Amino acid sequence: MVLTAFTGQSNVMTFGEKSNGLATGVDGFMLADGSEILLTTSRYTDRTGAVMPEPIQPDVSVLTADAPAAAHDWLAGQCAAG
Repeated sequence: MVLTAFTGQSNVMTFGEKSNGLATGVDGFMLADGSEILLTTSRYTDRTGAVMPEPIQPDVSVLTADAPAAAHDWLAGQCAAG
């Protein structure tokens, strides 16, 4: 998940909608009676080792379709600020 590499960076801003809440890895295990149990076996962590929440919230919450324009406006402001 690319987002986890950028989370918490001072010069990064994320835009859009919350993730689908799939910040874990799940494995299936067959039981003796033929049924299967699904267990969380891993979690996404950021570069500092902090476990990512489910779902992951963007810094700027906008509709996915509006995210490019919101990002453009933020970048333009960063460039103007010097």
